[in-house]
Amino acid sequence: MFITDIRKEFYDVVVNQRVALLVSSDIDALCACKILQALFHCDQVQYTLVPVTGWQDLGTAFLEHKEQFRYFVLINCGANVDLLETLQPEEDSIFFICEADDKTG
Repeated sequence: MFITDIRKEFYDVVVNQRVALLVSSDIDALCACKILQALFHCDQVQYTLVPVTGWQDLGTAFLEHKEQFRYFVLINCGANVDLLETLQPEEDSIFFICEADDKTG
């Protein structure tokens, strides 16, 4: 599902939750992460920042944090892989995927 109202469908959903930020090391991801961190800081959103450098890192990071978090924000590290097949998350896990460009086509 694509988000059409970022405040209502994303921010208002996570603002009172603990969030795992899984972030690629490219410049677009780092800038987006800094902006999101500033917003989270203003609203006192609890989050854990996890840098990832590839699919193996993404899988490892998810396995290490899946018990502590329901909400996962993936920045530039989740658009061109089947997350359900790769990570096999619990039914109640929610992913928000933010990509700077379309690497899928």
